[in-house]
Amino acid sequence: MESGSDRKQKHIFRRRDPLLEESRRKRGAPHTPRGITTPDAPSDQHRSVCRVAEMCGGCPRVNLPYADQLALKKSNFETMLERSRINPQVRLGSFESSQSQTHYRQSVKLAVSSKYKDGKSWIDIGLFKPGTHDVFDIGFCPAQNKDINALIQSVRFALGDNKVPIHAQRIDAEGGGRSGVPRIVTPGVRYVLARKTTGTDRLSLCFVTSAPLSAKLKIVARQLKQRHGNLESVSFHVNTQTGNPIVDHEQENPATVLLGELFVEEEIADLRLELHPHSFFQVNPPVAERMYRRIWELAETRSHERWLDLYCGLGAIGLGVAKKGTDVVGIDETKSSVNSAKRNSILNNCSEHWEGLVGRAEEILCSASSNKLLNNAARPFGVVSLNPSRRGCQPEVIQCIGASSAHTVVYMSCSQSTLFRDLERLEAQGFETKLVENFDMFPGTPHYETLAVLKRKVPTSEG
Repeated sequence: MESGSDRKQKHIFRRRDPLLEESRRKRGAPHTPRGITTPDAPSDQHRSVCRVAEMCGGCPRVNLPYADQLALKKSNFETMLERSRINPQVRLGSFESSQSQTHYRQSVKLAVSSKYKDGKSWIDIGLFKPGTHDVFDIGFCPAQNKDINALIQSVRFALGDNKVPIHAQRIDAEGGGRSGVPRIVTPGVRYVLARKTTGTDRLSLCFVTSAPLSAKLKIVARQLKQRHGNLESVSFHVNTQTGNPIVDHEQENPATVLLGELFVEEEIADLRLELHPHSFFQVNPPVAERMYRRIWELAETRSHERWLDLYCGLGAIGLGVAKKGTDVVGIDETKSSVNSAKRNSILNNCSEHWEGLVGRAEEILCSASSNKLLNNAARPFGVVSLNPSRRGCQPEVIQCIGASSAHTVVYMSCSQSTLFRDLERLEAQGFETKLVENFDMFPGTPHYETLAVLKRKVPTSEG
């Protein structure tokens, strides 16, 4: 008969050393023995920091010297600015660098797949290969926070040790063509979402599955906690949608707690923010903090005015203003984001100055009630902040901003092509782009964030 201690031993995580395992997997950053640090090499002696950059495709410029990376981004932006049709007298501000060029990503969303070959099976956790649905295992990624790297390695082992099923789907062809309908053939774990907070140094983890797996995942959560003492939250979210959507935002109860609390707390720019496992938050918080502070510096409202925060997400931009006593209306299409922003307004003692609305910005602003929202003579909107997804703003949003009383628009974007398109549309609505500044939120990649400030050509009257 099996003893109690034997049964308990089955649930103890196998004490492998992730760094030693990594050297055998030959993924991501070059192996560096424990306790040895390698300082950044100067440009003339630059060494590669990722051996799989070309195969992965996530950070195609990671092996370039950082000065060369910034030069390419500056050149790209200046070319786009020169070709644009916005105000030719716009002031081009600084291009802020990232304090960390490696291990800066504080949150990751990674796909999970299982592979079989020659009688052996293993689990890959990483990114989809460019143009495919095959998962490329990134191992100890030099872009990701080191604690997240170690956690993901532990997740890989724990899923395999406990024989947790891994999601698989295939495309059923239609009419013999290449297109088809995706169909889930094996329900299981399909994504992992991991986060490391900068202010409180805590880890959180969320499994996205295509079937309820609470019994097995509870065992996995306990094992992970044994190895990672700062793992404060483990949860899972069931997403039965086919295709590749990571999260099903339509669910009323989008996550189930396996360990700890559902929310973890982040600290940024004098704000305390509770983060839900699905919450969008900038991957490089130190750079994001500089952007937030710059927004607040450049776009102050007058005493009787309100602030309209579109695509507000967790509410960080608007909450920084609400803490100073300005009334803010935040709008986001995701209910969980608005709920989180409301929680954060309470956490920061400014709930009386923050109001949230759920829905698409264009639908809310174009509704019959928006006339009162946008054109309140006693409490007009003086500033509009925009932080949309890469697709930018709908034309209706631009038109409504033009019809409002706003004298200032601040636009934060990670897609310069849609940004310049929208800046041209805003200028056609009576604004003028005064300043653009750039922030390198994503070292190793061609991507960066841009902040643009626009002013009304003819200032609105006060009083």
